Amino acid sequence: MNSACKEQFEQIMLPHLNAVYNLARWLTHSEHDASDVVQESYLRAFRFSDSYRQGNPKAWLLAIVRNTHRTWLRVEAAARRAVVPFDEEACNVSTCEPDAEDQLVEATELQILRD
Repeated sequence: MNSACKEQFEQIMLPHLNAVYNLARWLTHSEHDASDVVQESYLRAFRFSDSYRQGNPKAWLLAIVRNTHRTWLRVEAAARRAVVPFDEEACNVSTCEPDAEDQLVEATELQILRD
């Protein structure tokens, strides 16, 4: 893309940055996540600026934000599913003395090994 197209994109699309951020913030409920969605939305808008048909640039950008947010939600959901929850009880090594039953089982197993 040449510099004239870049300048035209900036003139048409950048004035709507606040509206784009406000929508992303409302959708994500997070400043950090909203910044990520805005950045990705502007990258998509720039990449596909040749498909912009001289309509309402604000509406076009906000549609991109909504679609970017949907994609972001799918990626986040997949990342959460990939995380294995830590089971503290299963990983907890007991430092307690074995109870009477455990001692009897251990003594029996030792006797079997000796025999």
